[in-house]
Amino acid sequence: MHKIVTTLALQLTLQEQGWIVRKHTDNLEAYDAFLRGMEYYSRTTKEATAQARPLFEQALALDPQYAEAYTWLGGTYWLEWRFRWSAGPQTLERALALAHQALTLDDSLPMAHTLLGQVYTEKQQPEQALAEGERAIALDPNNADSYAFQADVLNLALGRPEEALRMVEQAMRLNPRYPPWYLIELDTPTAGPGGMPRRSPRCRNSSVRAPIFCMPTPCWLSATCSSGSLNRVWRPRRWAGVGGGAAGPGPQ
Repeated sequence: MHKIVTTLALQLTLQEQGWIVRKHTDNLEAYDAFLRGMEYYSRTTKEATAQARPLFEQALALDPQYAEAYTWLGGTYWLEWRFRWSAGPQTLERALALAHQALTLDDSLPMAHTLLGQVYTEKQQPEQALAEGERAIALDPNNADSYAFQADVLNLALGRPEEALRMVEQAMRLNPRYPPWYLIELDTPTAGPGGMPRRSPRCRNSSVRAPIFCMPTPCWLSATCSSGSLNRVWRPRRWAGVGGGAAGPGPQ
């Protein structure tokens, strides 16, 4: 009984922080390990992500069919690549393999499609990334995270910030307790007069909630803007995660 209470309390804490967690296993021990992994993952720091990984692995040892645990385990490798905590190509390939493993077990899991889309973004395969994000949204139109991650694809892979803004606004409507990382998409420059970048004023309005996420986002813009869109090639700079502290290296 104590284990059940502790597990439910952790689930409630994560949900109050805006993280979408659902019980996709009948193994309570596996679910408890998964939630503890999510608690570390939500801090978005190098150290916390390293602590999350063995907990997701523990969940899989307890339930080898736990597709969501494969997904978030893959997410630890994706974060490691995205923030250049490890620049080895095997890191991104590991994220890709785990996304495919999750989808092999459960092709209806939105977050697994989202992870695959994020990996395709990093592999500079924008159309595949967009398609996976669209699949995630179609599977569960009420899953806020799918819209927020699709905003990331639209911003990062396709240079379509206006569409990205609509996506993240929908995510915030669906999840009013959204985690602070949603705000990153509000801080993406859009095309202003003469094709020069301008930041959305919405981020300034959101800075009270999570000011660390509303710092100016560095990006390298191409010399020209085609069709009025910004062609962006960037890697995240050093930024602090939900739990504070530097989350990774600066632009590459």
